[in-house]
Amino acid sequence: MLYTLLDRSNDLLSGDVAKVEKILAVHDSCSTRYHKELHESVRSLLHKLGCHVEELPLNKDKTTCCGYGGLMMFADKEMAEKVISKRVGESQADYLVYCAMCRDNFAGQGKGTYHLLDLIFGEGDGTYGNTTSPDFSTRHENRARLKRSLLEKLWSLKIEKEEKSMNLRFSQDVTKVMEKRNILVEDVEAVMENMDLTGQKMLNPETGIYLTYFKPAAVTYWVEFNIIFEGYDILNVYSHRLEIES
Repeated sequence: MLYTLLDRSNDLLSGDVAKVEKILAVHDSCSTRYHKELHESVRSLLHKLGCHVEELPLNKDKTTCCGYGGLMMFADKEMAEKVISKRVGESQADYLVYCAMCRDNFAGQGKGTYHLLDLIFGEGDGTYGNTTSPDFSTRHENRARLKRSLLEKLWSLKIEKEEKSMNLRFSQDVTKVMEKRNILVEDVEAVMENMDLTGQKMLNPETGIYLTYFKPAAVTYWVEFNIIFEGYDILNVYSHRLEIES
């Protein structure tokens, strides 16, 4: 396990690593439930960082889910939100996690949440963004960026990133809707590119708002938009898996 290897390193936490002298409640990921050595390594690292560890009522081999296990966020989002809310309410202290999805789920509900790697390798005390969560598209792009970086730095493979020339404007409200409906920015880009190519769109004469759709695979995406200077103002986005027969 990564954290066990880090804990065994004699000089990893020496030098410029900041000490975080505060109380942090440790949330153990449910997938690590039976990895006792990992649990101990995480807590050992925290002590080396100067943290005061608080144990949650359900921890280690009896830990509970962060709301992502079994893809709960996709199968039953309302249930997942309840699971997250219950877990973050078990302590007034900020949480310490060592799983990216646990961090994002807790931080997404405004809970102060630190990722252990941020404390070890981050700047300052690792608080950057600890109460914010990346949206669905940002998380997707971060993974793609990491993949490109690893391919170039470790395998010396030059990966050309496709540049998007389309100017799309998303309001904060629309971004929240896309997060809730699991729709990526690149999904919307595909819809608008198809509209530019085919000219397929409908205009509501009463509102002046356009509507277009595209079905790249099993899912049909719909986009409501206005035409702005050299681009489009995205007003609403939704999708379905319904088959429409003519």
